[in-house]
Amino acid sequence: MRARRLLDELTEANLLTEVAPARFVLHDLLREYAADLATGEPAEVREAAELRMIDHYVFSARAVHSAYDPHQRHLDALEPMRDGVTPEVVGDSVEALAWIGTQLPVISRVIDVAVARGIAPDRIVLLVGALERLLDLQGRWIELAALAEAALPGVRRSVSQGGDPAGLGVMHRAAGAACGRLGRVEDALDHLGRALDLAMESADLVGEGKTLHRLATVATASGDHAGAAAYAARAAEVFARAGDPIRAAWTTGRLGLYEALDGAYEAGLRHCEAALADLRRVAPGYRSEGNVIATIGWIHQQLGSVDEAAGHFEEAVTKLRAAGDLPGLADALGHLADARAALGKDEDARCARVESASILAQLG
Repeated sequence: MRARRLLDELTEANLLTEVAPARFVLHDLLREYAADLATGEPAEVREAAELRMIDHYVFSARAVHSAYDPHQRHLDALEPMRDGVTPEVVGDSVEALAWIGTQLPVISRVIDVAVARGIAPDRIVLLVGALERLLDLQGRWIELAALAEAALPGVRRSVSQGGDPAGLGVMHRAAGAACGRLGRVEDALDHLGRALDLAMESADLVGEGKTLHRLATVATASGDHAGAAAYAARAAEVFARAGDPIRAAWTTGRLGLYEALDGAYEAGLRHCEAALADLRRVAPGYRSEGNVIATIGWIHQQLGSVDEAAGHFEEAVTKLRAAGDLPGLADALGHLADARAALGKDEDARCARVESASILAQLG
């Protein structure tokens, strides 16, 4: 209550601006005053405060990721949360995605401070690792690349001083994923090649599988669907050895997509249907199920079963919309528009095409 009264007083004095509920921007004078006060504190007090701030965003991001996708297992923290830290709580996936958009500018600054001060590289690894998939789903690839590449020097320095090299692999994988999405193919392959080497050297099977999945994405974007299928098959096998049935099933679905893109429709359909059955068995309600359903629809479309394809696309659109997967949703809507047009449902096709174009424009 005392904090709220102080915030109200500062807002009334125009030294704070509440830009969103419980979100404040400081006036330049107040910021400079706070910075001057901080310089008067002992170095260990300032660093302790910085570490608490970093922990707040690390554990908030991990909570947000878990709220968005409770089926996924995440990196474990190397240490417990520091005393005095209270992470933010979100109720569902909509709030989770909104939190990301609100907090990104602050998170970027937190990473810059940590790297400049040479503190908490293990925590920064956890932060970027928790954000990677959510930023990817929202098409925030420029921001993801910037965060990962900004964090790399600090993590490299930590590894050179005896830190865990697995964290460096996380940074390279996140940077490679973003670069691949942005069409920076050489940068993507360089980052992902380094990430794969680090994962294999440290026997990190989950990290190896994730990197192989990202390499498949880059390969198919470059037109090498057979190469993408080979990466996806390896990833599925690695995830199975790691005891991760969700990711094994998911990458089997991607294998089916790449096979179909390479013209092997029947093999692709078999792998996608097997993947969907496995996902529904081991992770009912899994958020990325919609991608597999959309692929099954696309294969039926290529085989001439337009009615069946349209049904799958409609189901996929519903699931991808709920998941907040904007790239996947735009793609599924585009295919749904084609299927509806082929069925003579011109107005429905137009609506789907307009929505797809709107999302693609948003993604840039």
